[in-house]
Order: sequence, then C-alpha cells, then structure tokens
Amino acid sequence: MTATLDTVLDEALALPEQSRMALVESILASFEPSPEVVEDQLSVVRTRKAEIDSGAVAPIPGEVVAAEVRAALEAARTR
Repeated sequence: MTATLDTVLDEALALPEQSRMALVESILASFEPSPEVVEDQLSVVRTRKAEIDSGAVAPIPGEVVAAEVRAALEAARTR
C-alpha cells in the first residue's frame, strides 16, 4: 500500500465501530456493479428463493448466520 493509503487505513481502523461500519457502507455504496454481476446475483437469488419456496432448503435466521460469521472471523484471527 502507499503511504497515503496506509495512513487512511490506520485512521479508519482507529474510528469507533459504528463509524467504521458507516465508512464501509459508504465505500461499498460508491461501487457500481456491472450489469453482468447484477444479473448473476439475481440469478442466485431466484434459485435460492425457488429452493426455499419448494421446501428443498430451510432459511436460516439472520441472527444465526451473523453469529456463525462472527465466530468464523474470530477463529481465523486466532490462527
């Protein structure tokens, strides 16, 4: 990374959690996905919806998924 990018990253990481999340959301919102990416994402959504509607798979509550992601990230950090 360049010195400027390193500085910005260091400053961003020093922000409180809510401020870091707002920064991440702002940066992500600044990206325009290509039409191909959007169509690929919609295709996955349609497939998943059909699987749920048919009963082939059961949805997992968001809180459960978030807890699993947090646990996986914590495990990765301690390796």
